[in-house]
Order: sequence, then C-alpha cells, then structure tokens
Amino acid sequence: MTRRASLKQRRARHHRENSSSPLATEVQVLHQHDDSEKALIRKRGNTLCNKAMNMGVDGHTTCILVFKNPVHDEWVSAGHIPEGQTIPSLDAI
Repeated sequence: MTRRASLKQRRARHHRENSSSPLATEVQVLHQHDDSEKALIRKRGNTLCNKAMNMGVDGHTTCILVFKNPVHDEWVSAGHIPEGQTIPSLDAI
C-alpha cells in the first residue's frame, strides 16, 4: 500500500536548475564571494526555499524565490502557485 502525498507535497514546487548564469559569459563578474559568504548561502539557502514554499502554501498565495548559488554556480528557485493560477512571467514581475 502506497501512502498518498500530503497536500503540501502535491502543491509545493522546488526546482533546481543546473545551468550556469546566462550572463556569466557576457558580463565581467563584479563581486567574488569569499568563503564566509558562500557558507552563509549554503547554510541558509534550503531554509529560505522551505520558507518561501511554506508561505505560499499557508497563505494560499503565489510565492516565488530565485537566487544565484555561487558555490555551485547555478540558479536555485522555489515556490508555490495555488491550484488554478497560472505561472507568472518573470518579465512581467
């Protein structure tokens, strides 16, 4: 017998894109992250993703988080879009 996923698991979206920044090859990097900054992002990133998803689920609202992880040079996104709503365009935001 399989257990049905909870409402939170069915509605929450957590996505990690492994592509490097499209602008990284076109623009000179302005800031080099030191070890303490990388550690802060590594430690707080997952917590921030969970908080964004929980806010959307608990508040029944669209909540989207996107940040660049300098440790792995990848974009990380998390969020929640209530059932029946469309995915917003980042250009429109």
